[in-house]
Amino acid sequence: MPIRINLLAEAQSAEDLRRRDPVKRAIWIGGFCVALALLWCGKLQLDIWREGITRTRMENDWTTLEPKNKVLVQKQEKANRLENYVRNLDRYSTNRFLWANALNALQHSLVDDIQVTHVRGEQSYEITSSESVTNISASGTSVTRKAGTSTEHIKMLIDARDFRNQDQQWTKFKESLSSNEYFKRHLKTNDSFVLEGTQGSPLRDASDPTHEYVTFSLVAKLPEVKRYE
Repeated sequence: MPIRINLLAEAQSAEDLRRRDPVKRAIWIGGFCVALALLWCGKLQLDIWREGITRTRMENDWTTLEPKNKVLVQKQEKANRLENYVRNLDRYSTNRFLWANALNALQHSLVDDIQVTHVRGEQSYEITSSESVTNISASGTSVTRKAGTSTEHIKMLIDARDFRNQDQQWTKFKESLSSNEYFKRHLKTNDSFVLEGTQGSPLRDASDPTHEYVTFSLVAKLPEVKRYE
């Protein structure tokens, strides 16, 4: 059997080892990773450049639109204030105190031997203007707006004569007023009418000198109504 001798075996072995060299593989892999990183950085730079162009365009657009926006904001604030005024006026018109109803309830609360001589109504408003309060803290300065208010005060006064003072008829008149459904609903108290001052001295009736009477006054204060702007 012939013997075959490969004279190139050593060179082939060396070439095979050279091909399997891990350092060379690492260099190829590292070069590939660097190339990927460079491509990624290039993409990021391109995105930044595009976003910069978009930002510049938007800033230019905002510079053009800002004056118009300020005008619109001012008009919107004015519209909101007017809408608030209209809403408050509507609420006031539908919830205001009606004196006709009070007078109607009064005529249904009269008792015998009591003569009403005067009925007075006092209606006043206490106005508090709005103000802005500046608060300074560690986090900075802030401004808080305090809304204005309108407080309604209503008082009803009744001057009358008691022709049966010996029986304290005026107390029955007071109880009749306080038990009236209208006054109970609006005055919110069981003893809503109270004697103002003291009773007057007995006097003779000019139309009938045989009758005496004493004068007295009753007053009722409705609960305050506070409305905000």
